[in-house]
Amino acid sequence: MDAERERLLETSRNFAAALRAAGWNTAGSASQIVPVIIGDNEAALAAAAHLNEAGFAVRAIRPPSVPEGQARLRLSLTTEISDDSLGKLCAALEQWSARNQPRAAAVA
Repeated sequence: MDAERERLLETSRNFAAALRAAGWNTAGSASQIVPVIIGDNEAALAAAAHLNEAGFAVRAIRPPSVPEGQARLRLSLTTEISDDSLGKLCAALEQWSARNQPRAAAVA
């Protein structure tokens, strides 16, 4: 069980680092729950809908759960997710961004 947890955390850290390298703000996440700050409420909802259509269970988190202007996607990783799926998730997020908005301010 400890090996699974460590592998999940390593996968999560690597995934968050890849998102940051691509210019996404992950709010410095170091856990298996990786936020992607979008900013605008409607944009976060649209991004979540796009990712859901691509086959990913992603939720938009908006005020009052987070501060105004800090709407985000909540990406919850599990031990079952493959590197291939994470790559597809990144690609789907990039696809949405290219069609809809410049990236939210990239901050660790």
